[in-house]
Amino acid sequence: MSETQLTPSQENKTPSVSPGTYSPSWQYQKLYMKDTIGAIFLGVFAVIFLVGWIRTEGRYRKLLTQREITSGNDSLDSR
Repeated sequence: MSETQLTPSQENKTPSVSPGTYSPSWQYQKLYMKDTIGAIFLGVFAVIFLVGWIRTEGRYRKLLTQREITSGNDSLDSR
């Protein structure tokens, strides 16, 4: 049997597709309140984490600048 000749049982397994009959309504998934609260919680946590990271980087750069001023520019070469 070649690929173009299908048995009736094989034809039944393949759904017929015709243009213009797509209906996305059957793919709708419900969104529950606990999903929304979880997403909000993760968003707030991410923002707090990023703000803390930016502040820490700022403190590190300030400390590095102070170290260069007090020790001279050769302090980075000693590493």
